[in-house]
Amino acid sequence: ALASSVAVQLIRMGVRAVIAAGWEVTDSIALRFATSVYQGMLDRQAFGKVVRDARAEVYRDAPLDSTWGAYQCYGEPDFRLPGGSEVQRLTSRPPEFALIGEAISQIERIAAMAEVADERSNSTPLLTEIRSMEETIAAYGWLGDARVRSALATAYAQLRQFDTAITHYAAAAVNEDASAPVKAIEQHLNLVVRQAADRAHPEAASEIQQSIRALKSLASACGDTLERLSLIGASYKRLARLSKGAERTKALKEMGQWYRKARKIGQQSRLDNTYYPWSQELTATIVESIRTKQKASRVAKDFDEIRKLLRPDSQDFWLQIMPADLTLLESVADGELDPKDRERVKNMYLRVWRHTGSDREASSVL
Repeated sequence: ALASSVAVQLIRMGVRAVIAAGWEVTDSIALRFATSVYQGMLDRQAFGKVVRDARAEVYRDAPLDSTWGAYQCYGEPDFRLPGGSEVQRLTSRPPEFALIGEAISQIERIAAMAEVADERSNSTPLLTEIRSMEETIAAYGWLGDARVRSALATAYAQLRQFDTAITHYAAAAVNEDASAPVKAIEQHLNLVVRQAADRAHPEAASEIQQSIRALKSLASACGDTLERLSLIGASYKRLARLSKGAERTKALKEMGQWYRKARKIGQQSRLDNTYYPWSQELTATIVESIRTKQKASRVAKDFDEIRKLLRPDSQDFWLQIMPADLTLLESVADGELDPKDRERVKNMYLRVWRHTGSDREASSVL
């Protein structure tokens, strides 16, 4: 986890290629891997090809040592040092895997890279690579593994290919080996809700309600978590968007109640992300007060308490965006958002997005 988080932050800062070890490596084998990588890069070969060749070389020499698979690689597969002649693009050749674990590792690498890909870093090559990778995995007969399906679903979701992600999540959930993580089931239902709300088709409300029932069943069977209850709250929030009159009132009430439950879990366990369900609970309270033309109680105190949970030095996008969310919500609660306030809030959002956010993250906020 540390290797991937450090690598992602380096990519965010503009580093073009990062290699980080995910676990302890054998020094002598690591030296051969590093030598091969550096030689390949100095020969102006593509980063992806260099890494693949280095893996293959050390695996041939020491197949029983896990060092060859320890390295997590981030960056554009076609990146190369300036100068030199063009070499064959990595994406023009199908990837090769020795083990199913290597395939999963490479899928997770693409997902991590996609997390920071936006208009400043074109995600099209990543989409091309993951599709090529999926074809190879299918040829190996590995699509029957729920772990592979879950990893593919996560990568496609990061690349905003939500329909494809839903297909893979659904396949993982019904796999006979039952190895799909619970998180995959949660995210499957979350994507179904988001797609239904965004498309607003005639059956959208029914699809959201069905997903809500499934999430509640999951919580009943596996227990309550802040994330799980927040997903239920978010589902009711999207249901409220599609509803009118009494149905909207009911959905907003449910939204507030489920986010309140999530917030209490966060407070009891002193979780770092308690600010999120609390802010959403507050949103439901304020929106309902506006609809009923009744002043919401304790609003000012809630704003103060949420701000106490924020860490100004954090590089997390969601923590950094929260002050903008709260400022906007305060203006809504006060019943006015004049042009000056709108400009100030807009600049707060843009400043965070330009510093740490991706298009995918921005689309979840704006």
